[in-house]
Amino acid sequence: MDFASPRFVGDQHLLDILNDPDTGTVKLGPSSPSDSIQKVQKALDDLFWPKQTEPPIVVANFADGIWGQNTETTILAYKFTFRLRFPPGSSTSILDGFAGPRTMALLDMHIVAFDAAVSAIDARIAELLGSGMVITELSRTGLLTRTRITLRRVTVDGVNAALFHHPNFGAFLVRTPILETYTDRFHVFGAPLDDEHDGPDGTREVNFQSGQIQAEPSTGAVFTGGQSDPDLVF
Repeated sequence: MDFASPRFVGDQHLLDILNDPDTGTVKLGPSSPSDSIQKVQKALDDLFWPKQTEPPIVVANFADGIWGQNTETTILAYKFTFRLRFPPGSSTSILDGFAGPRTMALLDMHIVAFDAAVSAIDARIAELLGSGMVITELSRTGLLTRTRITLRRVTVDGVNAALFHHPNFGAFLVRTPILETYTDRFHVFGAPLDDEHDGPDGTREVNFQSGQIQAEPSTGAVFTGGQSDPDLVF
């Protein structure tokens, strides 16, 4: 079995880990090659996992090729979220601070999806710029925790906005004030299904996987409606 992500393809140490039959003896840790560690660190950092620890890890260079406490803490947060324990399926399994075959397989899948989302958001921004919008990018692309949604914050014609991408639906633009309501409850509404657009009676609206958010431009009042079972979001 090989990696799907070009980030990991060709790294023999990571490939050996990926193809280990979960013995617990072939894993990424303090004694691993620096280059291999750095590739995994960069993937975790791009997926915003250092900032999803408690407290968040904020350092100038997370991907330094050194397996230290910051890397172990981030791996533990990642594995805890996705229930990656060793040995798998055992009543005595433990959460350890290494990256084994199941961790590498899941990280490979996540970073492939993330890189595709970055490309899709880049393409959407180019399209919007081509339509005459003035767009300023405010942040690099980030992953919304435990979802398949990625986002990049921007301003559009001076208004705070964000582009949200889901692999099943594409990249769509959501602006203030709808943006604030959505980012507070994205786990409930799921991914956008269209750009913010004119709605009935002069409102602005966005349709989501699980409902709709409307805004009254003159007052900034926001209304939600049409929500289905939130379990359908995931």
